[in-house]
Parts: sequence; C-alpha cells; structure tokens
Amino acid sequence: MGSVYKRMQEVLNSFKRDYDLSDMNANDELLLDNLARIFARLETIEVRIDKSDSVSDLDRLTRIAERLRGDASRIQNDLSITRRQRKGEKEEDLVTYITDIKIRAKKMLNERLSYVYCPKCKMLLATVWFLYPDEKRNAVRIKCGRVIDSDEGIICNHDFAVTSQELKENKNMNLFEGSEEILPT
Repeated sequence: MGSVYKRMQEVLNSFKRDYDLSDMNANDELLLDNLARIFARLETIEVRIDKSDSVSDLDRLTRIAERLRGDASRIQNDLSITRRQRKGEKEEDLVTYITDIKIRAKKMLNERLSYVYCPKCKMLLATVWFLYPDEKRNAVRIKCGRVIDSDEGIICNHDFAVTSQELKENKNMNLFEGSEEILPT
C-alpha cells in the first residue's frame, strides 16, 4: 500500500507541475486524488499483466485496465487537464508548426552534415553525411573541378581526401587557413 500511495503523490506532483490547478474546489481535488489513484493502480495492473501466465487472469486484468483508462480519461476531461490544456491552449497553427519543423531540421542538418571545401581554391565541393562518423576508416576522395579561368581553360584539379574523423574534430568541415569566415550558420 505504501508504494501505491507514494506513486499517487508522484502523479499528483506531476499534475501540479504540468497544469494550473489553482482554481480547483474540494470536489475537483477529490477527483484529482481519484485520478492519481487510478494511474497508480494502472501501473500495478500493467505489471501483473506482464507477469501473468493465466489466460483468465490476463483477460480479467486487461478488462480492469481498460475500465481504469476510460475512468482516467473522463476525469481528465472533467478537470480540463488534457494534452490541449497542458499546452496552455496554444495549439500550434500550421505556419508555426512548419516553421518549428524547419528550425529543427536545419539544426539537425548542421549537426550531421559535413562541409568539404577544396583546400586549394576554397570552393565548397560537397556536403556529406557519414552514417558512421566515428569510424576512423571512413573517408572521401574528391577532385576539384572548379574552373578558375574559363578563357585560358585553367581548372583547379586539386585531388585530396578527408576522413569522417577529421571532419568531426573540426566542426564538421575540413579546415584550412581562413575557413572560420565561411562557417555555415
């Protein structure tokens, strides 16, 4: 019984952190206690379901768990403590959602993509994403085909190799003198 009561207190504290419960009356507080008790019991029942070998016990425990989940959902709706309220009724509009995805995608790409510049002519030749960047043997060999002077047919033609480890150690780019000024933002 002590562990169930302790878990109830943890659930109550969690609700108090996530939701504004300042305007609750006595009846609401009783419902909140019942909700915490339901969650604590659900966890106990889920453990028993996982350990059960008996089909009849499994069936009985599953039905009890389903009823408890339904009760919990109804109490949450009655108390207005659902996901929507937790988010402070600020359900994102489509533009905000897409903007957020773009920001997270750019951050992820900046963390994973490596920028490979020609050490001779300083042109960005490739952005690479190593599946295993910690593998010391991973490397790419590149030959720069930048046309330096088209009238005279001068091509950089610099041939070089760079390892994933080297890129990782140097802010995901092959560093050369002055490269700090062209770091991607």
